[in-house]
Amino acid sequence: MAGRVQSNKFSGNERGTKRKFKSEGEQFSSVKVSKMDGKRVGNEIAKSSATRITQPKYEIAGASIEECLEEYPVFKKWVEENLPSHHRKSKGVNWISIFRGKDNYLNETKRINSVQSAFEGTNIVTTKTLKTLAEKYSLTKGKWMFFEETGNTIDRLWRAIADGVIKGTIPAVSAIVSATGDDHVICIQNNNFLNKADVFALRDGIRNAGIQESLKYKPNIYKHLGIDDQNKWGIDPILYRGRLHNLKSVIQYVQSASLRSKK
Repeated sequence: MAGRVQSNKFSGNERGTKRKFKSEGEQFSSVKVSKMDGKRVGNEIAKSSATRITQPKYEIAGASIEECLEEYPVFKKWVEENLPSHHRKSKGVNWISIFRGKDNYLNETKRINSVQSAFEGTNIVTTKTLKTLAEKYSLTKGKWMFFEETGNTIDRLWRAIADGVIKGTIPAVSAIVSATGDDHVICIQNNNFLNKADVFALRDGIRNAGIQESLKYKPNIYKHLGIDDQNKWGIDPILYRGRLHNLKSVIQYVQSASLRSKK
């Protein structure tokens, strides 16, 4: 099945953006980025056995809020076509992602390799050690995350996050959600976990979007260096925790936990 290229040009705006849309399971070799403004809607590629499977991705690097709102109908359509309950890990789709900042994957991978080499053999590690390495290697991204079962709820939550990111009410550089497998995870990322004001501004944006789930904030460098629940230094892999948004949610959470403990 041949892919189709859809050109979207806004009236009064000469910076038309070409977007390549692919159906799940189609094979192709690359994603084209518009030379006009760097915006991109497309699908990155992951290998699943011998078949190349699309990874839904919407990139609006460098776009102003006005430009994002101008193409909001296109974005909304893309979100509805790529809800987390619509894609399955068993089919090779792992993540659905939205990028407000440029996704410089190759450059970041080199820096990750460098910090891992520098960290190897380190015996004494503290949170200060990790912050110093993050700053030195420019690996300061972090993310708020929460989990939800598959179905209508995760789709509703993802719509809210996607809407906030595109409109700028959630000050994130990216947001991703896992496809259907076990429980879904939604991660909303910012550039600098060392800036506490930015971290909590992101949390507030998420809360204002109506997300009342328990939130956890984790610096990406913790993952790169293997700082998990079982790390030998006893460092908490979660830097911040977001409490439930209101009393009603707290009561529901406690009741739910009580029911689970009785099973």
